[in-house]
Amino acid sequence: MGHHSTTHLQIPSIRESHDLGFDAHPTKVKAWVEKLPLADVGRSARMIYHALVTMNRTLIAMQHRSQILELFREPTHHITETLKKYYIGQAFPLADKNYKAAMLARELHSEMANGYKIVLSSLLTNQTPVFTAGKSLIPLHRAMHYLTELLITSYQTYTPCPATTWHDIHQLHHHAELKVLDQSPIHDGSHKMPPHHNIGNLYKKILLLSIAGPYHLSQSEISTAFSALDQWAAHSTLTPMLNADDLPEAYIINQDKDEPTAFLTANRLRRDKNRILSGCLALNTTDLVAHLHSIANQTTPQALLPAEAQLSPALVRRLISAWSMTSKRNLSRIQKNATLIIGLGLKTAHHVTANNLDPDKVRPHHIPAPNVAQFTSRELGGAETTAPAHDVWNRSHQTAYARTQQGLTNDEDIGKSIQGMSVYATYNCKVVNESAGGACLSWTDTLTTALRIGEIIAVHGTREEDTSEWGIATIRWMKNTTPTTLEFGIQMLTPTAEAVQIRRADTEINEFLAGLLLPELKVINQAATLIVPAQLFTSGDKILVKINNCTQHFILHELVEDTGIFNQFRFSLAPNLSEPLMSASTEDKQKEFESLWATI
Repeated sequence: MGHHSTTHLQIPSIRESHDLGFDAHPTKVKAWVEKLPLADVGRSARMIYHALVTMNRTLIAMQHRSQILELFREPTHHITETLKKYYIGQAFPLADKNYKAAMLARELHSEMANGYKIVLSSLLTNQTPVFTAGKSLIPLHRAMHYLTELLITSYQTYTPCPATTWHDIHQLHHHAELKVLDQSPIHDGSHKMPPHHNIGNLYKKILLLSIAGPYHLSQSEISTAFSALDQWAAHSTLTPMLNADDLPEAYIINQDKDEPTAFLTANRLRRDKNRILSGCLALNTTDLVAHLHSIANQTTPQALLPAEAQLSPALVRRLISAWSMTSKRNLSRIQKNATLIIGLGLKTAHHVTANNLDPDKVRPHHIPAPNVAQFTSRELGGAETTAPAHDVWNRSHQTAYARTQQGLTNDEDIGKSIQGMSVYATYNCKVVNESAGGACLSWTDTLTTALRIGEIIAVHGTREEDTSEWGIATIRWMKNTTPTTLEFGIQMLTPTAEAVQIRRADTEINEFLAGLLLPELKVINQAATLIVPAQLFTSGDKILVKINNCTQHFILHELVEDTGIFNQFRFSLAPNLSEPLMSASTEDKQKEFESLWATI
């Protein structure tokens, strides 16, 4: 059980005696820390976790507690960074071991935050005549830093953040502002932590990340956006909400609540003025959005900051949309007790669409786990085929970004990732609710493939429905509502699609790849588009598209969407160009493949 401190922070109940397992004097603790078996992560994690939990519930002199926590920072950082391999880049839903490792990392951050909150509470409770507000600067910043790490771990594992997390973050900032410490520079001797300039800047970073919709972002996008906010947060302003009548649409922060922000329109602000507490803050993102627009229009990468250069154009567009202070979409959602059948991935979507398969006729096919690469063709509707397997371009063109999202770092990992996985398998998912543009689905069983934000899925109604058409959707967000239940949101792209085979028109490699042709939807003024694997094509490319054994030449135009897993392009028909001639010399071919050897 916890209790509230004088700063209204949630801290553990403290007793006078506990067996710490070590002498609580800083000199003795330093020697204990230096002997930690950090090479044995499991053992050292258990020792650090037990020590933190016990120490945070034991009466210790405030000065000693503060020094001990500083000694614990480095080994805790080492352990939590090592634990990331169990949940960053892994398939979701996480396996039980991986989930527990992620929760351990989160608890270590939580206990470090608890320790600094106890130090802060002791400072304020036992103020002496020589007490100065500056003494609380470091524990304020440290507590907020570790609560931030706790939040990011929750976001990257798509799990709800623990209760009171946001309340404590708000109260820490409120106290820093009250003591005029929110703009005081932080001098951190440890270079292992991000260089947050001050508590006010860190607070805005956390708020902005929450507004960005982290459960809609991939793990790497969460990290990239948060890093970029080191510089971007200064472009936003946080001010007291003095007069609701004078405010435009705004993000409102009620620091007495255990929640991040609320978006209120101007009409809502005027209507609910009397119910909005005078102590609330308003976050203005107008200048930040303008800065992001300049990044989106920047044609010279050298003019960008290092963190900005790592941002994909698609992520910049999503952040602009999230941080723009315009009325948010609020489609009504209908609770529904139904089941949808889904097929994960572009290959599966292509397969079931090409063959107009009834869900009962979709059979899983298992791929062996070889130690060497397999290069054969895939089964594509309407084409002469051989045994189904991976196509040769799947790995030779795989980008570092895509490999990170899949948790693949080398060929051995790739071999492990496909072991036992089902190709063309379908899964039953419970519909939690649905709206005009999509649905929230629930998954409780073990998946044989990975759910990823931005993945293409084929969607079919119940097996009793008299239709063989599959809709095409994409996964927009994920959230572990319980350790065994993963909910994810899908956005419908089209109620039907045409399976096609595609390849570049200027290559001598005759291998075709799976693609999807999405028809024009006049009702929503959406032109026909083409879904292709990510990173293989760019605007302006000429491609060959095979539809029902008829080959046509297309030119790719505007990139509508890039999720890192698939690209969606507008296109037009091109003049029927002749097939490229097989005239390259053997030497030229050898040079062409030089970049391939290290990646297969």
